[in-house]
Amino acid sequence: MAELTEDEPAPEHGGVFESDSPDVYGVVSSRAGPAGSLPVTADDLIERPSGDLFGWTQDVGMGWNPGRLSRAEAFIQGGHNEFCDRGRED
Repeated sequence: MAELTEDEPAPEHGGVFESDSPDVYGVVSSRAGPAGSLPVTADDLIERPSGDLFGWTQDVGMGWNPGRLSRAEAFIQGGHNEFCDRGRED
């Protein structure tokens, strides 16, 4: 993203917020979700962190198979991050 300097004026909003086109109103803001229910048990509600249950709702909403949600999980962490040392002064 380009940065503005102090001597450059901010860009005008121009036609971004103003339009005579009816297409600007053709926004889909909601849709029907997937059919079915999450495989949540009473034990899940008691024992699992709320983040797991929230994550499941997000996963299924994105199209994941609800029957596969309670499988064992794995955390994959990369060994190198090129951004770690940026701006670091030793």
